[in-house]
Amino acid sequence: MHDYIRGALHLLLVPALLFGLGACDVEDGDDCDEMGVCADGGAEGEGEGEGEGEGEGEGEGEGEGEGEFNCVDACAEVTGSGCYNETNCPGGFNDIAALDNACEAACSQGLIDAQELDEEPDCPPAVELVLDNSQAARDICEEDVDLSGGACDPSDLGAGVCLNINDGRYDCEGEGGQFASGLCPGGDDIVCCIDYGCATDDGFTGVCIDEKLCDTETVSNLCPGNANIKCCLDPK
Repeated sequence: MHDYIRGALHLLLVPALLFGLGACDVEDGDDCDEMGVCADGGAEGEGEGEGEGEGEGEGEGEGEGEGEFNCVDACAEVTGSGCYNETNCPGGFNDIAALDNACEAACSQGLIDAQELDEEPDCPPAVELVLDNSQAARDICEEDVDLSGGACDPSDLGAGVCLNINDGRYDCEGEGGQFASGLCPGGDDIVCCIDYGCATDDGFTGVCIDEKLCDTETVSNLCPGNANIKCCLDPK
């Protein structure tokens, strides 16, 4: 009888020792089977630990990334707000894609602070920040463009129109006018032509100026330049 009992105990203890199942105590909250062995308690605990660790790690990583400033959004905010114009960027204020790329490149190199750019509420300092730190953006904005056709109004000489001296269609001096440098936007070849002469078919003469500056009658389509540049007839 004793040999039978010892044999039964041996059969129960050997698997427990080999597989590390250990003792099971219901009072301690263990999940025990009929043989008094923990039922996959270790596997469940390990699974819970891995799940909690992964969940916490993913949650923390996502949370940290949400508040970061990025170059793409910061640069797009400047171009999207219409901050570039023909005054601060005459060479390419309409080339949004090129300006965005130049800004993003400088920002990714650490030359522009994305947070500083994103938090700048006004256009002039935002554009200045980009142009001061991006050579590519400066090159775009300083490209030579033909800005002829606008009005120029040097008070000591009289009013005139901005002409491209390389445009053979218009002869400022031949039409009785005179050149004045430094009064027009664009390159050195864009100069102000003062007193560019004009005449109507019926013999009335005048000069080409901005219609707002004319104190007499104006006639369209007799002058070079934009639509606001008209022949201002001489006083009768």
